[in-house]
Amino acid sequence: MLNTLKYKTAQKSLRYNLENHTPRLKTKIQKLGILSDQKIGLETEEIQNIFKNSGLSISKLTWTSKEIGSKTKGSFSNTDLAYWGKFKPGSEAAKFASTEFDLLINFWQSETDELLLLAANIKANFKAGLPNPEKKLNDLEINTDKKSFYFFCKELNKYIKTINYE
Repeated sequence: MLNTLKYKTAQKSLRYNLENHTPRLKTKIQKLGILSDQKIGLETEEIQNIFKNSGLSISKLTWTSKEIGSKTKGSFSNTDLAYWGKFKPGSEAAKFASTEFDLLINFWQSETDELLLLAANIKANFKAGLPNPEKKLNDLEINTDKKSFYFFCKELNKYIKTINYE
């Protein structure tokens, strides 16, 4: 029963955050956040290679499900979800959500309530990701294969360069 209450309040928080998000593009993107799931298998080195000449500060957080394995640093799971659509204080998810990003990339293979809730809670000026049923989540959706993060970032990098062009 407590888990049901937890998820009901999380859904309410998700709806509120999606309705109140307004994209605010800056003229210079400096902080990049990447939210993904473990099924995608994104490596930090791979991400840094893709954005190596952009001069961005990059943070990454990965969703870990029970089927895949244990949590590691830079990951979170459903056990990090607290009541009222928040994440437990001190958890990786809470730390990530409290960081303000210029650009947030939402890149996952299968969405979960926790991924959607965290993505909606993050204070990002602009959010980009793969197309998903929750149309208000991303400000920019790039339709590509869910396994091709390199191609996704290559396309997104074109937008970043255009935005950062002064």
